[in-house]
Amino acid sequence: MFSQVRDTLDKAQGGLGIGLSLVKKRVEMHGGSVTAESHTGPDALAAARAFAPNVAFLDIGLPGMDGYEVARRLRADPVTADIVLAALTGWGREDDKRRSRDVGFDFHLTKPVDQDAINQVLAQFSALDRRPGSQVAPASIDG
Repeated sequence: MFSQVRDTLDKAQGGLGIGLSLVKKRVEMHGGSVTAESHTGPDALAAARAFAPNVAFLDIGLPGMDGYEVARRLRADPVTADIVLAALTGWGREDDKRRSRDVGFDFHLTKPVDQDAINQVLAQFSALDRRPGSQVAPASIDG
């Protein structure tokens, strides 16, 4: 019914792994179809470099390279260093939030995330000062 990538992080197990299965069943009940494809860490880096977004919502549990490493690399690249990064993850313990701050995430959103939390990130991103030497206080938004 569902499958889960287990080797992406140093956790005993990732999320519950049932979200896509539930979405698929619900959509099929209404006569529709849905597909999902997994953007790997290296794919996320390439997409960010090519697209140069203002804000990126980045899952921590990416295959190939976790979101923490992707964030580190985005911050180290002058082309992507100023992207506002929001971690989007099922892991919301204090050490998870600290780790996301330490690698350069501006926000830490714990799944399930509601639209208000996303709106909050989008509303706040323009206020973040990315000039050299400025300090940004990362925010944790549970939702």
